[in-house]
Amino acid sequence: ARFPKEDPRTTSEGNRPRTETDQGDLIMAWKEMTVEELANNLGVNVKEVQEKQKLIQLITKARKASGLSQAALAKKVGVSQSRIAQIESGVSTSKVTFDVLLNLLSVLGYDFKIVPKKAA
Repeated sequence: ARFPKEDPRTTSEGNRPRTETDQGDLIMAWKEMTVEELANNLGVNVKEVQEKQKLIQLITKARKASGLSQAALAKKVGVSQSRIAQIESGVSTSKVTFDVLLNLLSVLGYDFKIVPKKAA
């Protein structure tokens, strides 16, 4: 059995904690957190991260449905394939701006509009 133990080291991306199994395999602890826990640990707005995650899921679904590879989408928007992979993986979701996400959706054939919230 593998049981994570705390490891004081951090990832190359900042202060995200890593854990290490008794066999020495590293586990990214943030991948085991809820959105709320991750957002609170990073000091970002939970609702913003959740909305960005919804858009990222839509981007990934739309890209696959259109038959585009990450590289092909990257070429259309002028970024690297690794940047598309990073966005789709959810790494640094809080740092991805809405304009980047909306631009990707636009390239994938989506329009967007802002509408008032429905009354509860």
